[in-house]
Amino acid sequence: MQTESKLESASHRENRLPASALTIRQMDFQFPDLPLNYWGGRAGQTNFINSLHILFPPAERYFVRIFNRAVRELKNPELQSMARGFSGQEMQHSVEHQKLQEQLSSNHRMDDLVRRTEGLFARLESRLPLKWNMALVAAIEHFTALFGNIVLTQKDMFASMHSGMRDLLFWHAAEEIEHKAVAFDVFRGLSSSYLLRVIFVFPAYLAVLGFTVGLMLELSRRQKELWKLAMLQDLWFLLTGKHYLIWRCTGAVLSYCRPGFHPDEVADHYLAGEITGKLRPVRARTIPFVSA
Repeated sequence: MQTESKLESASHRENRLPASALTIRQMDFQFPDLPLNYWGGRAGQTNFINSLHILFPPAERYFVRIFNRAVRELKNPELQSMARGFSGQEMQHSVEHQKLQEQLSSNHRMDDLVRRTEGLFARLESRLPLKWNMALVAAIEHFTALFGNIVLTQKDMFASMHSGMRDLLFWHAAEEIEHKAVAFDVFRGLSSSYLLRVIFVFPAYLAVLGFTVGLMLELSRRQKELWKLAMLQDLWFLLTGKHYLIWRCTGAVLSYCRPGFHPDEVADHYLAGEITGKLRPVRARTIPFVSA
């Protein structure tokens, strides 16, 4: 099986902005006046974000469970501390999205969709070996980092979104950028297999786009909005229009498949810093990366 070199090129080292710690921020977002269609009054756009609120809590709990298993296999203290910081941030994401999910359920019938999503991740965890699960987590995290980059480089896209929802989205996007390399590095701590790494980027690509679009369409169908012109316009706007989501995800697959790739090649940590510097968490705890 093909393996990857542990060495990084000089240009890679110059572009990389390695974090020395991750901060676990306990937030408490509130949405007392959240309208049904909270993004510009449009059902399609809103349900695209609602699909993330369905997907994120089960996915993030799955990530944490896999990381908890991976930590026991890691020999590198720095990777272990990185993994703990990652898990702490992901658990806070899960908590905040779960609270919102429960609030949204009063207007959007989504409980059955949440259960199915939870069941899918439980089956993956139980049926795949640890290294395979970790390869899948690393690949999905590649796309969540892209999500963070898109959100924070195109903030104007969310100008018409409910302010509380926008704050939640920006916080999550910033932390996805902060820890974007952790799952990749932990996977490499378990396996040097290039083939295993790239195999799982394809199901991750299909899952990320397929789940979000599929859930968006199903939620819109339940609202009786599916076949309206505005719905088709929203789908075009999000996937192939101005923001090129489908093309950027495809480009992310190609970059991930390049031998020698590392997530920190994309020097966008400053985007996270612009957001995290303004956050007012209820509590915060920093996990330093302890080197060997």
